Amino acid sequence: MLISKDTPLNEILRLGAHCNRCGKCCEHGSGFVLEHEVKEIAKYLGITEEELIKNYLEETELFNKRVFKLKRVKRENEKTPEIPHGKCVFYDEEKGCLIHSVKPLFCKIVNCKPYSSEVIQWYFLNFILDTEDPEAVRQWATYLKYNEPIVGANLSELIPKDKLDKIMNFELISKVQVEAEKLKEELNSLITRSQSSIIFDKNQNGGAK
Repeated sequence: MLISKDTPLNEILRLGAHCNRCGKCCEHGSGFVLEHEVKEIAKYLGITEEELIKNYLEETELFNKRVFKLKRVKRENEKTPEIPHGKCVFYDEEKGCLIHSVKPLFCKIVNCKPYSSEVIQWYFLNFILDTEDPEAVRQWATYLKYNEPIVGANLSELIPKDKLDKIMNFELISKVQVEAEKLKEELNSLITRSQSSIIFDKNQNGGAK
């Protein structure tokens, strides 16, 4: 199956269902957690969102956005304090995922299959990347240098050329600046329409005389 940015969620979930349940992903890493999933997991565990964030989640940055990720924990036989690939805090070797019914979308769709990297890219595009943030766009450009883009992932497919050129040339630095540019364009468009309307009314009134 060809995975693109616009592949429907139900198709991605279908691919994720092909997981062999070996637990390797959970033993050596953890998944990202979207904002609405924080509420769902906290409710399932019977704790507050604040308690979930403090005890079970960690913050990281992905394409210039602060995002949550399930905490990784050190195994009993591991002595190093660093946990670059520790097991997920909610993974039990005997029981499996302890929050399986409410586990994050990332955990539902990513597995050991050959297409997993494409699925991850689909996830980044649809849930993480903010194309209105110039720094995020530049980081995405770097990401694409080392990852084959899926259909719809190229910058030329995501952003108009004139805007993209400004971003890559650092003429647009921040998201605030992008929003200011957008407001400026909308204001200019409004002024142009107003002037056209005034000229039209004058012509109409002049013709009536």
